[in-house]
Amino acid sequence: MDKQCSVRVAPSEAWGAFNIHRCRNKAIVERNGKSYCKIHDPEYIKQKDIDREEKRLANACQKCLCDIKRWWNYCPRCGEKLK
Repeated sequence: MDKQCSVRVAPSEAWGAFNIHRCRNKAIVERNGKSYCKIHDPEYIKQKDIDREEKRLANACQKCLCDIKRWWNYCPRCGEKLK
């Protein structure tokens, strides 16, 4: 597969919509007729989101699922004592 990734990206938020171009990475997978590099592959993005959410829930308050900092003794939302 000698194609380029089909996703259009902006190099940074400073440029905004004025400098949008195609991703310059080589495509490694094709889904629904479009070519994607590993970073922009929809299945990879979906799996990363699932992993990120599992990590967030593992560190969240068990009662209200509020994000907590490790140095807090009590949940700021529900007041539950943390481990």
